[in-house]
Amino acid sequence: MNSISLNDSDFQSKFQILVVTDNLEAAKTLTPACERKNQDLTFCTYDGKKLRGAINDRPDAVLMLLTDYIEHAPLIKKALSSHFSGQSLAYIGALFREGRFDVDDIFDSIIYAPAHPSQISQRIEAVLRLQRMEREILHRVETYREDFGIDCEFSLDAINRPFNILFVGKATPAFMSILNALQVHNVDVTGAFSSYSAFNYLHEQEFDAVVMNATGDISPSILVTETMRRNSNLYDIPVIFLTTENPEHIETIYAKGVHDIVQDSSDTPEIRGRILEAANFHRLHAHMKKALRDLRFDECIDLASRLFNKNFLICHLNRIVEHCQTHGYDLSLIALKVQPNSLANIPPDKIVQAENQIGGMIRTLLRQQDISARIAEDTYILVFPEQSLDRLDPILERIKGIVDCAAFDSGYHAQGEAGPPFTMSINAMKVGRMPHETAQQVLTNAMAELTDKHIPLGLSA
Repeated sequence: MNSISLNDSDFQSKFQILVVTDNLEAAKTLTPACERKNQDLTFCTYDGKKLRGAINDRPDAVLMLLTDYIEHAPLIKKALSSHFSGQSLAYIGALFREGRFDVDDIFDSIIYAPAHPSQISQRIEAVLRLQRMEREILHRVETYREDFGIDCEFSLDAINRPFNILFVGKATPAFMSILNALQVHNVDVTGAFSSYSAFNYLHEQEFDAVVMNATGDISPSILVTETMRRNSNLYDIPVIFLTTENPEHIETIYAKGVHDIVQDSSDTPEIRGRILEAANFHRLHAHMKKALRDLRFDECIDLASRLFNKNFLICHLNRIVEHCQTHGYDLSLIALKVQPNSLANIPPDKIVQAENQIGGMIRTLLRQQDISARIAEDTYILVFPEQSLDRLDPILERIKGIVDCAAFDSGYHAQGEAGPPFTMSINAMKVGRMPHETAQQVLTNAMAELTDKHIPLGLSA
């Protein structure tokens, strides 16, 4: 069964991306694709000796798009790290060939030509998402240790196991050559020669990437990709298309969720490398999601809804506020209060049961790196680190939509007949943190606004 979930595009503020390049013409072709991902580009040119351009405010990430001076990447990073001293940045490489240095020491992620602008913008988005997840993991670990005396341990077994790749489509010679090349490199490979068998495998196993044989009719591959993107359990798995040539409407294909498009005429080691890079990136993302899911202890959660409790929220919010204050990030909250639309003949325990269920709904709608807490039976606080207030409307609408569609069991009347189901409504308030405000002040303001105004969900504050 498909489920409703929120994607990072629902949350994004404008990301500031510094593009360092020795090919300004090629770099500027990225602008439309990056704008669609809420990425604001600032260009800085490099001529082999000097960096030229406005490098003032700290960016969210640095993209090095290099064609000629690839070996200068370590020097460029050293100069930028010195300029942005004390600030952690994500470095992404878009290189026209492999460099004669250890790229893993320089870049958080790397992509080689040929790379479509949409592919590069997707990679920037993915790196920023991983960076935010990592920061939240570190903050939660610190909160547990410093405020609750809980030490957290993570198993690396899942991240170190062999990659598992699903191949979908006809067993053409090029397709089988790539499959064999992956198996030689200790990769587990499963072949599915129809869409039906592909989805059977996808629901039975965990895959790190899906490779589609799109060398003939590309339509079935697009259909499988679209179906995967409508399923929250399959949404994040990268899909790579193997084609005979660049297909028409390539922009539309990337917009449907394709991670990479590779021509079957490319060298087998290059194709293998692109597949494994996608698989590795997905593995890291899955590992971080699991780490965030696992970072929940009974002392810190409301057992009925599995949301964080008030004690954890106050302790953790102090840490988040300090982080956002130090680095100049936005911080936004949503305060929610639920109530039955009618109190007639509804036992109090059934209302509490409905409030518990709504808490569970909220938890499944949010990303793992966001903080959802229950501070009273009918009141919830949602915290969005590094998010601006203007990006919260889609979240409110999703929550409203799922609660509006829900009907809750009212129990039985004294006569022994089943009572009709009842519905619940939500009042909500969006609150953005002002630069001078402490965690306690932000919470107090959110609750005061919610209590005083009871602004209906979906309306602007």
